[in-house]
Amino acid sequence: MISQRAYINQKNQAAREPFETINAHIDRWRSATKKVLNALQLTQVTFDNEGIRR
Repeated sequence: MISQRAYINQKNQAAREPFETINAHIDRWRSATKKVLNALQLTQVTFDNEGIRR
């Protein structure tokens, strides 16, 4: 899985906060996506490009 993150290298908390918020959103979306993919696998639903296009 791609591990793209907002770059956090600021010295003070106020400057880091927006980037930490972005990373938290990325983590929530990644977790939700994993749950959906796991549910599809458990129900043996085929998940491919054709299914996504529909």
